[in-house]
Amino acid sequence: MNIEKNATNAVESAILVSDYLVPNIKSGDRDLSWDGDVEVYEKPGDDHAKSDLYLKVPVQVKGLKNGSLKKNEITYPVEISDMRNFLQVGGTIYFVVCIDPDGEKRIYFVRLLPYELRQLLECFGKQKSRRIKLRPFPLGKDEITDIFRSFARDMKKQKAAISTPPVSLEELAKAGQIREITFGYKGLSRKGKLPFDFMFDNGAYLYAKLDFGIELPVKRIEQLEAAKTTVDEAVTVNGRTFYQNYSVTYTKDTIEIGIGKSLRHTISRSDENQQTFQFALSGTLTERITDEEFMIEVIKAGQFKLGDTACSTEALTGEELASFNMPRRQEHLTWMREVKQALDLLRVKEDLDCTNLSDVDERNLSLLKAAAVDKKAVPLKNGGTPFGLFKVGNLKLILFTKKSKEDSDLFELCGYNDAQLDVRLPLGGGQKVPASFHVLLRKSAMLECCNIDYSMVVEDMKRVPFSDKFSEQAVMLLELLGAYDLSEPKREEFLSAATELAVYLRTNDPYTPKSILDLNYFQTIKRKRSLTTEERGELLTIVETPTEHEETYVGAYLLLEDQEATQMHFNKLNPDVQAMMREYPIWHFWQGNDKGH
Repeated sequence: MNIEKNATNAVESAILVSDYLVPNIKSGDRDLSWDGDVEVYEKPGDDHAKSDLYLKVPVQVKGLKNGSLKKNEITYPVEISDMRNFLQVGGTIYFVVCIDPDGEKRIYFVRLLPYELRQLLECFGKQKSRRIKLRPFPLGKDEITDIFRSFARDMKKQKAAISTPPVSLEELAKAGQIREITFGYKGLSRKGKLPFDFMFDNGAYLYAKLDFGIELPVKRIEQLEAAKTTVDEAVTVNGRTFYQNYSVTYTKDTIEIGIGKSLRHTISRSDENQQTFQFALSGTLTERITDEEFMIEVIKAGQFKLGDTACSTEALTGEELASFNMPRRQEHLTWMREVKQALDLLRVKEDLDCTNLSDVDERNLSLLKAAAVDKKAVPLKNGGTPFGLFKVGNLKLILFTKKSKEDSDLFELCGYNDAQLDVRLPLGGGQKVPASFHVLLRKSAMLECCNIDYSMVVEDMKRVPFSDKFSEQAVMLLELLGAYDLSEPKREEFLSAATELAVYLRTNDPYTPKSILDLNYFQTIKRKRSLTTEERGELLTIVETPTEHEETYVGAYLLLEDQEATQMHFNKLNPDVQAMMREYPIWHFWQGNDKGH
């Protein structure tokens, strides 16, 4: 038996079933690294036009006497010298045909492209060959066509990798060189088949697009497990839109439709009558309210729509419907809505993450709901101050507490901005002047708490008549700037409020020196944009005024970005004032590594 001839004949016969492929394979040439090539065409046919040729794919065929043809994977030694040649031409499909004693054959193959060949050649050491894994070659003509068409596509895309050492996705990302990540294949469109099906069995390459149009393979996904996409179509029940989109996850056997955070509708690809609904509340409070209301309405209506496509709930069994427990779900939905109403009344701006709520969190939510929605007094530990921090889940709230008139052991609660608190600052002779409780607000509370409306804070500050004492306290705008500098990501609400307050104080405060009002205004503006020529001119006027304090000169030169002048005037301050200066938000603009000496 001529093993090699039998092997090449077997491969050629297998490839000939495709209308897109023309094999040119011969046996017996032991001086070359190839046994021929396969012409890959864009169009099917018996006689192909030259203009339809997409690429010639080099092939190598080996024969192997084997007692068993049932293995789903074999290994075979490939010479290093052949691998080098494969790399230089951009890749090769390597075949091994196993032949049993009865003459039965099974074809195995492996795709060797520059991405794999580079990796293999870098680690072979002094070996003359490397054993590589091969898997069974498909029998269907469409599957065979897809293998060659996709391989030809990857040969073209991996040209740059022939002379470029392997590089990882992580390395390119760290260097900031990636412009785009792509993956895909070149295959036939077939009824009942998804674009992902080829990749479920054959995997895919990830390509990084770099500058100048260069593409490099950066990862080989051996076998795609699932492919997920978002469909921008409304999800509705009885004409009411609950969601603007939904997700579809494809696997080899199923299609899973994800609606909201909590519902998964799974359909078998082999039998559409095999469907399951899985509902498990997940996500934030707002997401759970929407999800639970959606599911209740779906069960009532018996269907929902994905875009214009109606989806029935007939697949739900009686047992599954009973387990949903409609009365309990409706009761729970009412509870969540009331909790959401309470948080809204307390001006909470973040959504409550319900994923890991503890028993203490649940009790705290009950207290908030009772106080804010039901207007009841609730039991609290007396902290001795009118304001207190209240934690529930991921939320931290600052709340105003007041003892109940009916029961001294209970407290009434309201949100920070809704506090009714008359604050007055003492003057000499027993006199007091009005102030605002917001002057007590510090950046630590700003950064922690999510229920403060800073536009209301500024408006409340504006209502207070100016006095010498209040003007001293109004520099709480520096706390806003400090909170903004420390926030990550930057919370623009801090800067917006600081800007509005700085403008108001600069225009209306008769007690604070103009130079200080200007510095506070300009340092706020400089956090948004570069200072204009006119604004820099006003700062130069400050530094040219001989009667200012040294701290004022330091602040002005910081905003002018004159580090030498800043350092010179900073050195004139005593150590205590230097330490205090470093704590001011304006020190944010110091550019020295040593933070000043």
